[in-house]
Amino acid sequence: MPVGKKTTEKTKEIKEAVAPHLPKEVRQKGKGDLTEQKWFLKLFLLAVVFGFASGIVGGMVINSRFFDNWLWGEGGAWKPTASQVRRSENRNITQDVLTRKIMASTVTFYSIPAKSAGELMVDPAQKIGRGAVLTADGYIATTKSVLAKINKNDVAVIDNDRNFYRIEKIIPDLASDLAIIKVSGANLATLSFVNLDEFSVGTDLWLPTGDLNVQPARVLSINYFAPKSKNDYYFASENVYRLGLTNLSLDKSFLGAPLVNNRGELAGLVIGNGTFLKSEIINSAVRDILVKGNISRAYLGAHGIENSQLLAAKSKSGWGVTLAADPIRRLPALDKKSPLLELGLKADDVIVSAAGEAITPLRTLPEILMAYAPGSQIEIKYLRRGDEKTALVVLGELR
Repeated sequence: MPVGKKTTEKTKEIKEAVAPHLPKEVRQKGKGDLTEQKWFLKLFLLAVVFGFASGIVGGMVINSRFFDNWLWGEGGAWKPTASQVRRSENRNITQDVLTRKIMASTVTFYSIPAKSAGELMVDPAQKIGRGAVLTADGYIATTKSVLAKINKNDVAVIDNDRNFYRIEKIIPDLASDLAIIKVSGANLATLSFVNLDEFSVGTDLWLPTGDLNVQPARVLSINYFAPKSKNDYYFASENVYRLGLTNLSLDKSFLGAPLVNNRGELAGLVIGNGTFLKSEIINSAVRDILVKGNISRAYLGAHGIENSQLLAAKSKSGWGVTLAADPIRRLPALDKKSPLLELGLKADDVIVSAAGEAITPLRTLPEILMAYAPGSQIEIKYLRRGDEKTALVVLGELR
């Protein structure tokens, strides 16, 4: 078949396929009619214009800032939904990046004079604990147990790159086993704090083990409390006594080591065999230091026992704290300087809430008070012989 005839038949097939979609007046035109040719040209041009416009609109949509301003006005009123935020925040970093981040922001303490770099040879046997770097200019969190009975000049702080630092000052927390130290550093790698709303039993954590490695851990409890003697049942309103608990069994060289989640955020510090101090305590302490230069804790001056720890026969008030004298340490239910004394509270009163928060094993009185600065006024609800009463109290400062 000649080429020209084959081409003509192919064109005819295409036109017959397209014809049903053409306007009536075009379909009625004869073969080779100029109007039909013009219509096909218009159709082609229309397709080109539509494709070009689609590309522009698509670019506008992809460029979210332009699209927001165009749709909602300058600044864009659109905000991501809570689920979108959670999905974004839940994206974990890779294991390699996580390991490097944890190791870069962990330091080790050695019980040797902190001489200048090059003069100091460290022995693993001299390791006394670890710490987590919180600020680029050298604030580091560890435990008071690590630095107990040791002069700061007899401690060397060494980071993962084998840099040596002197301890400039030690700031102890009067309400917990936390200690914040300051070293003469700059541009140090740091850890941010975990979002407590996403921290619970079953959360996966990581612990630096040295040798550029980390060890997995899992949270077993976030309100662990295991009294070893009668002394432990009595607590002061300012002292943290419920801890986090992991599945790890650790020796003393891990004291002060950071526990970090899958996004590289600080969840707590190791303070015992499997136990850890929760990040909210560390976070509040650092905020105080950066603003005031010291750790400032609120003071209520109360002693008592959690109702959850009392025998069922004695506990008639559910959750809360029963004010009681500590017979072991010979401490009264309320200190002489307690602001609660002026309000008429006394032994056997049951404090059920503070600042609008119910006191439970998951949210203890010391933890509630840590959210408030000395001088703050909060409402206390308490029971006296079953009758609920309220009082406004101005918090003192723990000294």
